Amino acid sequence: MATGGVPANTMATGGVPANTCSQPFSQRVLGNMKMLFQEEQLSDVMLAAEGQSIACNKLLLSAASEFFRDRFVTNPDPENPSLLEIDDIDFDTLASVVSCVYSDHIDFTGVSVDKVVKLILAGVQLKIPELTEKCEKYLLGKVESDVQASIDVHRLAKADVLTELREKALGVMGESFQQVVASKAFMELSEDELLQYLQEDNLNVENENPVFAAVVAWVKHDEEARKPSFSRLAESVRLEHCSRPFLKTVVAKEPAARHCWSMSLSVMHRRKEKLDQQKEKTGRKQF
Repeated sequence: MATGGVPANTMATGGVPANTCSQPFSQRVLGNMKMLFQEEQLSDVMLAAEGQSIACNKLLLSAASEFFRDRFVTNPDPENPSLLEIDDIDFDTLASVVSCVYSDHIDFTGVSVDKVVKLILAGVQLKIPELTEKCEKYLLGKVESDVQASIDVHRLAKADVLTELREKALGVMGESFQQVVASKAFMELSEDELLQYLQEDNLNVENENPVFAAVVAWVKHDEEARKPSFSRLAESVRLEHCSRPFLKTVVAKEPAARHCWSMSLSVMHRRKEKLDQQKEKTGRKQF
């Protein structure tokens, strides 16, 4: 029983019986906190980044994040307890993180891969595993269904915590080799990004002819700047699996490749001899 003889489990704010509420209690409370957040009511701390700030509640932030719990409870700043500067996170990302904390929801509509990667890294830094898991799940789905997204993830997911995503992206790129090299994003890969891709064992090609051609196309896209990169990239092409007529024809006609023709033949012969000695092939997965 509660005050006034009314059963405790039927009482709600304002005397309304609890069982008439259409939302679960926790969902209703979180929704009300979001409303108060949007109205900037009952805030007790400002989160700041890049010269901008957001009014928040220490209680909710601490409940959602070990990082904030440490800052507000274990090691508070006695000189400025109502302001917390967040380093290494841009303001837009911080605002999205706070929105997720107050709503338990992320709207990925129209959100770029770059922003989702930033949210993952922010989730790691601020110790909000639910945020990280939501974003990783979204990107894994995008990578599996969108070649462009897989290229973007390969380019942007550099941090160690994103290894699984990066490997998944490379796998999809390998299976979709023709689509990748035909895309605008392929031409925007850096030398190191392209080299990592070419070194994958799962490139879906019948032989190395299209791999070599892709290197030539990438170099020619910005020949003056990329010509010095050709030798390094050509080393990753498994030339023993290129046809000699193709190599001679392509290299003979491509100024970007002509300067390393001798290197190409030397590498091809050296690898061919090694394969003959081993009595086995060690090329891409299709060989």
